[in-house]
Amino acid sequence: MTTFLNVIVKHGKISPGLFGHSEAYYGMVKAQGHGNLHCHLLLWLHGNPNPQVLCDHMAQDDLYKDQIFNWLESVIKCELPTNSEVIVEQPGCPLKKPSLSVNELDPRIAEGPNLGDDDSDFAEQFQQFVTELAVHCNWHEHTETCWKHLQNNKPRDDHHCRMRMNGTTRAFIDIDPETQSILLWRLHPRINNFNDVVLFLLHYNMDIKYIESGQAAKALVDYVTDYIIKSFFPVHVGFDALRYAIKQNSVKFTEDSNSSPKEKSRSLFTKCVNAIIACQELSHQQVMSYLVGGGDCYKSHTFQILRWGQFNRYIQSQQRDSEDLPSHSVDQDIDATIAESSDSDGKNDEHPVLLPSTNDSLELHEEVLLSLDGDRFSVHSNLQDYQWRSPEPTFGKLSLWEYTEYAHKILLAAENARLARLSERTG
Repeated sequence: MTTFLNVIVKHGKISPGLFGHSEAYYGMVKAQGHGNLHCHLLLWLHGNPNPQVLCDHMAQDDLYKDQIFNWLESVIKCELPTNSEVIVEQPGCPLKKPSLSVNELDPRIAEGPNLGDDDSDFAEQFQQFVTELAVHCNWHEHTETCWKHLQNNKPRDDHHCRMRMNGTTRAFIDIDPETQSILLWRLHPRINNFNDVVLFLLHYNMDIKYIESGQAAKALVDYVTDYIIKSFFPVHVGFDALRYAIKQNSVKFTEDSNSSPKEKSRSLFTKCVNAIIACQELSHQQVMSYLVGGGDCYKSHTFQILRWGQFNRYIQSQQRDSEDLPSHSVDQDIDATIAESSDSDGKNDEHPVLLPSTNDSLELHEEVLLSLDGDRFSVHSNLQDYQWRSPEPTFGKLSLWEYTEYAHKILLAAENARLARLSERTG
């Protein structure tokens, strides 16, 4: 993946990559049901407008619309390289995927054409090899997966395929007048979207979509968001694991009346954690990927954590104060303290710690972050960091969201050590 991002996408390079100038990327590695790894990758391209602006520009400027269409046709293929005309299916008779002959090598493990001293035939060999890969990897055939969310009384046919491979073809690219979505040209009724260069390099099935305009863009954004935040296993599986842990813990202490509540709680907590961890499945491919240093997340940017609960509790306490009820005072917040025993540099591991509030009537808790770095630790509060930020316009005008995004905290001892080393070098 790292090589793909550096060589093909060319993120951070002056020259454009396969899809254009990459401004950002975010990819998550997942395991399919049979264990194979795949990566869902989002690319942000320089100059690409948001869906609404794109829709407005294409409606106002035909030349701009044609340029977008030409770019889409160059990076997204919905047909075999050998197709030049629309392939029409007979109603109710989908085209069958060609099968490999007995002596024919699977193109996924075959060696593709290479550029040599004489590359006059490379373009033709490239198209032929991509055709074989597209037929074997990207030819859609309906399976039960296509209808796994379908109600029992609904027919299992092309129109109800959740992959939306219903045999539709289109001779040219156009914009849907009702939804304002871009309709890609599709010469083959069963070939799923792919990029010829990526398919040639990966030797495996792929999908590529453009978040464009209209309802299609909204649906795709919703799908991506839902996919990113979905849990690793269903909720009912987690609840079943907790039920089993509670049952086993009850059996363990049925005849034991001497155990303290603390001991029972500790045992229950351990059993719950073990039961949930046991539900996490790792395929052989995932294990091997970790062993050789492969990642499960690839991103070009870092992300800050906004602990909203801490701020929400404070806001609620201030609202109670405005109603003349006892409230949590700012003076009662935990003072940020720093304890240090060395000047070693390194990344900090932050762990949230809930401390009881001195105001019992509100049942509030103050959350602080305990940062551990070797034999150094520091305690700080995100709430106080924002409350007592500098009044200078650079910081004072920042909203909570902007402050969380742009502000970075460093340990004073580490900064003093850095300045001291810099002073020594400059003499």
